[in-house]
Amino acid sequence: MQIQIRTIRDGIESELFTLTKQRHRALLVDKPDKVVVLIDYIYPGSPDCGTFVTLDFKHFNIISREKILEENKFLKREERHGIEVSIEEIDPLSNHALYSTAEDDFFKKEQSEALKRGKTTLTPTQLNRVEAIVDDCLSYHECARREGKRWESIAESFRASKEKLKKFL
Repeated sequence: MQIQIRTIRDGIESELFTLTKQRHRALLVDKPDKVVVLIDYIYPGSPDCGTFVTLDFKHFNIISREKILEENKFLKREERHGIEVSIEEIDPLSNHALYSTAEDDFFKKEQSEALKRGKTTLTPTQLNRVEAIVDDCLSYHECARREGKRWESIAESFRASKEKLKKFL
């Protein structure tokens, strides 16, 4: 939203101009006494729509900063959440998250087979710990409590298992 304002300095009113970030910064340095602004900017939907209001610069500055923060918050929210559309409206060819190619499927299958081959090189204890930590989402401490061991030894065993599995992936 572009803001049209006039400034009043020593009783002299300026021409109507658009308030930009650069102009606002200049006003902060050389502060006017008052600012004349359209009421729609301060109070959207006002019954006095189209009327100009005179404000002290201090009050105008507070209001304009709040408005700018509100606009920035709205823009950030839109940026983070994007546009809400139903799944049917999304073109599957433009969004790779909705489909996988034959290459993707082949790569996933190869990775899965390599992981199975790698698991055969683990000791039964290492295999149980990897499955507990990865599949069952247990922490080192929970796994250690279950086995009656120190968590440091569980962590070291898991690191060694990861190194073995990395050779296959």
